[in-house]
Amino acid sequence: LVERDVAARLDASRTPVRAALQRLETEGLLERRDNSGFRVRLPDIQSALEMLDIREAIEGMAARLAARNADDSNRQLILGIISDMEHCERESDTINYYRLCGELHRAIFSAAHNATLHDLVIKISAQSAVLHYKTLLVEERIEKSIEEHRSIADAIVKGDEDEAEQRIRRHIRQIKHLVANLN
Repeated sequence: LVERDVAARLDASRTPVRAALQRLETEGLLERRDNSGFRVRLPDIQSALEMLDIREAIEGMAARLAARNADDSNRQLILGIISDMEHCERESDTINYYRLCGELHRAIFSAAHNATLHDLVIKISAQSAVLHYKTLLVEERIEKSIEEHRSIADAIVKGDEDEAEQRIRRHIRQIKHLVANLN
């Protein structure tokens, strides 16, 4: 990504583009390439596993807080996303299924009603997104993933804090196992 090219493509001034690129670099999503611009940073397996350790802890807390703090609107949103995910599973629509996984996790973070936690987990999740997507390409992973997500959603909707935390931690550990075995 070259600042000048991005600014031209977006028909924007170079100053905000430069600031955006630098922020993405600070957040670990881009890396500087000599003097030729930036490129998307793809984490190595070890970095991804470390991020998943952090995600397990943070998302466990988010699920616990979501089970405690979710209102009817949050619960309906979570159940609606699960329904859409089930449709994608039936249609073998991996791309939209992956998008909905992100939406579900963001809905859980939102239902936790903790802005600091929300910001932390969004940053960590973004850094491991590429490798997470690859795990859905593993045979039968979507079927297992929907079961995991459904069980997390059920625990949150029921308000079972312990179960919500344990289920999302188990889900993240499963992703970690799959990432560790990616070729």
